[in-house]
Amino acid sequence: MVIYSTHKDEELYALLKQGDKNAFMEIFERYYNLLIIYADKRLKNRPEAEDVVHEVYTSLWTRRSEVNIQTSLASYLYQSVRYQLLNIFAHQKIEGKYLKSLQDHVANFSDQADYRVREKDIMELINRQVDLLPTKMRDVFLLSRRENLTHREIAEVLGTTEENVARHITRALKILRTKLGLFLYYYMLFRFR
Repeated sequence: MVIYSTHKDEELYALLKQGDKNAFMEIFERYYNLLIIYADKRLKNRPEAEDVVHEVYTSLWTRRSEVNIQTSLASYLYQSVRYQLLNIFAHQKIEGKYLKSLQDHVANFSDQADYRVREKDIMELINRQVDLLPTKMRDVFLLSRRENLTHREIAEVLGTTEENVARHITRALKILRTKLGLFLYYYMLFRFR
C-alpha cells in the first residue's frame, strides 16, 4: 500500500493529474485547515470560508487534467482561494452599490410621493379659497390664471371693461393673500394654473 503522506507536492500533483483519488485526498488533508484559516481571516465567516475552500478543491478535482501549476501546489491553492475571495468581495461591492442605489431610489420615490401628496393638499386648499370668491371675481380670476387670458380678452369675454377686470383680479389676490397666508399666496402665484 502506498503511503501518500510521504510524497512531495510535485509527486501528489502528478498523481492527481492521472486521476488518483488518494493523491487528491492527501492534498486535501495537507492544506485544507490552512486554507480555511486563510479564508476565514479575510471573510470573518467560517461557513463561508469553508465554502470557498470546498469550491477550490472541487475545481481542482474536476479540472485536474487541465490544471497546469507553474508554481508550487501550496501557492496554487492559496492563489485559488485568494481569487475566490476577490470574487466574493467584488460581488459584495457590486451588491452594496446596487442596494445603495435601490435604497436611494426608494427614498427618492417616497420623497416624491410625499411631495405630490402635499402639493395636492395645497392645491385643494387654494382651489377651495378660489371657489369662495364672489362669482364675478372668481370668473375673472380663473380666466386670468387658468386660461392665461389678458385683461382685454377677459373684458371681451365677460362684456366688461379692462379696468373692471384689473380691479377684480387685484381684489381676488388681496382676499387670497389674507386667507392663504404669505407662503401659500406665493405658491399659488407661481403654481396655480
